Amino acid sequence: MVARLRSYLPLVLCLALCGIVFATLDDYGITWDEPEDSQAARQHVSWFSKPTWSRIDPCWRTNEGHPPLGTLAGGFIQRFLSDRLGIMQPYKAFRLQVLLYGFALNFVLFAWVSKYWGWATGLVAVLAFFLLPRAFFHAHLGVLDFPITAMWVVTAYAFWRGLENSRWMLAASALVGLSLLTKVNAIFLWAFLLAWFVVWFRSDLWRLLRQRFRGCLRDRPHAVRDLVFLLVIPPAVFVAGWPWLWPHPAGRTGDYFVWILTHHQIPVYYLGQTWLRAPWHYAFVLTAVTVPLIVLLPFFAGLLRLHRTTHRAAAVFLLLNALVPILAVAFASAWAYDGVRLFLPAFPFLCAVAALGVRELYLLAARIKWGTAFILLYGVLFAVSVYCSIVRYHPYESSYFNELVGGVNGAAARGFETEYWGSPYQAILPWLNSHPHSALWVPIQKHTLPEYQSIGRLAPTIRFVDGSEADYLVLLIRQGELSRYPHCWEFYTQRKPVYSVKVFDTLLVGIYDWKTAREPTP
Repeated sequence: MVARLRSYLPLVLCLALCGIVFATLDDYGITWDEPEDSQAARQHVSWFSKPTWSRIDPCWRTNEGHPPLGTLAGGFIQRFLSDRLGIMQPYKAFRLQVLLYGFALNFVLFAWVSKYWGWATGLVAVLAFFLLPRAFFHAHLGVLDFPITAMWVVTAYAFWRGLENSRWMLAASALVGLSLLTKVNAIFLWAFLLAWFVVWFRSDLWRLLRQRFRGCLRDRPHAVRDLVFLLVIPPAVFVAGWPWLWPHPAGRTGDYFVWILTHHQIPVYYLGQTWLRAPWHYAFVLTAVTVPLIVLLPFFAGLLRLHRTTHRAAAVFLLLNALVPILAVAFASAWAYDGVRLFLPAFPFLCAVAALGVRELYLLAARIKWGTAFILLYGVLFAVSVYCSIVRYHPYESSYFNELVGGVNGAAARGFETEYWGSPYQAILPWLNSHPHSALWVPIQKHTLPEYQSIGRLAPTIRFVDGSEADYLVLLIRQGELSRYPHCWEFYTQRKPVYSVKVFDTLLVGIYDWKTAREPTP
């Protein structure tokens, strides 16, 4: 009976976690990329109603800097629930796709970890990731970061199974292609999997180089065939799944990667300085100060005990998957901004290694008859950590910092960027609606507030103007962007807002009386 109930645990757990995300989906305001991604999804979905060659450019050129897979599901859901049935706000409908990705990620992560180290370790890994404040925030948004995180986990798992089964490797190769169709980060996943494959099957591949090709295929076909899968199928799926590439596959693929490589760098405020390109240690430091200690410390315990754990190869594979996205941002990419979102795929694997650390600590405690006490203590500390990092921060988990820097207040004092994607704008809507004839200057992320007008949540009489005509200055406290506007930085550091949104004592959005401030003093 217990075994039967345990078999239902992954399904019940994942459905429950999806339920929590659904219940809190509206708590987060519209973020920076969502308007563009939502509009692109509408265009892409419209093509399927009449999929002709002549309509490729009108329907697929929108947002061609990003592949379409990470928004397509949201586009179909939005079209059905919002546009056709009218039973849900468009942005909420668009965000529902994250439930699909979240379910897949949590289910696979649980299955993977529990397969080698037991259901309790799998449970810790899933809960640790789901309740990671920054990941919890991104698990609610209709953008690409959480989908690529889910695709990374699912693809890596299929690849791991594929090392012993060619059918799984065939599936993994297709999933690599789908990951490339989700976000460019998948390039690093593909390179890592190829490198692991070569190391894993180095003897077989060396024989291929030394012996006749036909003889090697006859003696050891498994490795060669799977390598062909990994090399050929991903680019084929990438091109086949993106209609915008079809008129000129080579040229437009080249244009896409040129855009990626020449993408303008967004300034980031880090350690009290504005950087156009953050230093290599940015990703490492942001990881260290945004993961709660209840997860971070067991991660290092798991790292120290990695050589003693069972199924060491699987554990090392998980660890390297945690490191690759961070190393890619640190050394192989010009992108380092927006907190942890650009290396979000690292965190499910980091939590898996942390779960191994919890398991190792439990085994050590059990040897001295303290196993039960350890479970109770860790459970209580975990619950306290969740309360302090999610419940008290909600819905501003994107501004979470851990105890190493003194929380968000300490992070602000130490020169970390405390907000970056505009979700707190939602909290100023009641004040703005109480001033319906205001003229606003919104220098940072200026396209977000008008989106609230388009969906009827902001008074249509509010005007958005430049600084010379504004009544109020609305500042999102994204310090890296603020540095572009000296007057705005002065208001942020020296003026008191007439209305503010804060998490604890840290300002996230400030509304300032701009009209009075620019009037000449008599």
